[in-house]
Amino acid sequence: MLQRLNPRERVLLFLVLILITLLIIFYSFQFFSKKKKEFSEEIQKSRNQLQRLIRIKENIANIPKVPNLPDRNQFLNLVSQKLQELQLTPNSIRDREEKIGKDTYKMIIIDLSFNGISLQKLFQFLYEMEYNQRGIKVREIMIRKPLPGRDIFDVRLSIYVQKLDEK
Repeated sequence: MLQRLNPRERVLLFLVLILITLLIIFYSFQFFSKKKKEFSEEIQKSRNQLQRLIRIKENIANIPKVPNLPDRNQFLNLVSQKLQELQLTPNSIRDREEKIGKDTYKMIIIDLSFNGISLQKLFQFLYEMEYNQRGIKVREIMIRKPLPGRDIFDVRLSIYVQKLDEK
């Protein structure tokens, strides 16, 4: 087939083939350089994510361990001990458990009632329970002054600890 073409057509065909070859090489080079750039960016993103995950893992490892929360008997003993230390005698102490959510957590609640207690002793007890013990919180408190002119109060309060239900 090339023999039937005259020399001028052969040169023209040769130049067209060279041009097509150059275009293919040029576009191939562009395609591969674009893919290389995208791949490099993806690698950089992955490295950044890996560094972020390593930092998160280190932060999680540095979180201090929380001591075990008291169970029902320990909680009741702790409250009784604090009451004795502060020389407080409640009128009644009741303890109960409530399930939270889909039975995954439970609240251990202790209801206390006092008649004729000074606010100083009450707040000292609350401070000892809530701020010096981890995980123990005041749920509800009701203070009533039965006699005007005297600094004694009737108090009803609930303290609780919330923990994972271990069945």
